[in-house]
Amino acid sequence: MKEIIIGISILTGTIIGGGIFALPYTFFKGGFLLSTILLLVITISICFLHLFYLEIIHQNKKPHRFVGYVQENLGSKFKIIATILIFGSFWASLLIYLILGANFLSHLFRLNFNTSLILFFSFGSILIYLGLRKISLIQVLGSLFLTGTIVILFLKAIPKINPSFISCDINLKNFFLPYGALLYSLYGRAAIPEISSLISSFKKQKFVIIFGTILPAILYFLFVLTILATSKSVFPFPEKNLSKIFGKNVVFLFNSFGFFSVFTSFLIIGSNLKETFSLDFSLSKNLSFFLTISVPLFFYFLGVNNFIKIIDFCGGVFIAINSILLLLSYLKLKQKRYPLILPYLLIFIFVLGLLWQGFNLFKIVTY
Repeated sequence: MKEIIIGISILTGTIIGGGIFALPYTFFKGGFLLSTILLLVITISICFLHLFYLEIIHQNKKPHRFVGYVQENLGSKFKIIATILIFGSFWASLLIYLILGANFLSHLFRLNFNTSLILFFSFGSILIYLGLRKISLIQVLGSLFLTGTIVILFLKAIPKINPSFISCDINLKNFFLPYGALLYSLYGRAAIPEISSLISSFKKQKFVIIFGTILPAILYFLFVLTILATSKSVFPFPEKNLSKIFGKNVVFLFNSFGFFSVFTSFLIIGSNLKETFSLDFSLSKNLSFFLTISVPLFFYFLGVNNFIKIIDFCGGVFIAINSILLLLSYLKLKQKRYPLILPYLLIFIFVLGLLWQGFNLFKIVTY
């Protein structure tokens, strides 16, 4: 039982991160009912995706990580694609956490946003350069605290819920609007190898993966419901809505745990990316550090600072293509535990999302 609880904590701690803060606004714009249907579809899809990855890990004799499994099953060309996408998602995530962290810091201490961003970036960069070990436990604790805060907020919001918010107009054109944010928010592939090595029983591993993927989805739904059911309009940063609903004390608690969760995620992703440059590409410590922290800062000052759009792109493009590569790797396995229709159906869903992302990008470029 202990290893199951630890496994679920690791997976939920990996999944719950910056993506949650984009969901209320995307659900508001996409429509609550349609977005809830999409949440259900994406949750089921990610559950199977995680299970397929577990199957890949079990059937490959040599231990790898995602890029290694892609090379093993699909070849070197696909390995290059997977590597580029992972670097892109790492940098995008650092930029997302940088923006969110600065926002939380500015509200906690009433600082100018740019001042908060410089403080967050400087302190985080110093810790990444020094190199941190065993911080993943801190991230799990931060996610658990944030989870507790969400449950408290929902319970406090129940008397204030206005059922009329459900009767919003259904606009099919916006059906895929929360797609990228949901993919980004529920993707926990990085935790699957750790769960595989931690838990001996394959049956228990499957249970941990299914429960550990569904639990964040339930928490996301409660968080979105808390804000949408009690607000006439929704702001991109959710603490503005929470301040109107619950007052300053509750918002201070939310901002504190939000900052803690975002900051630890920034450190973990930054440290992993720095070590990837150092260990896998044999770059010096200083160059690895510079490549890790300079790219997100460069894009921020270039004007890429809308965290919801960054999350949408990262989920809808980087994670979608990575997921397709994972599914193609699964299809290369000699023994397949699940019906073939499932991976092909998931590939169809991810391709559909990619086409939607491409259509949106085309509209931005042409108009």
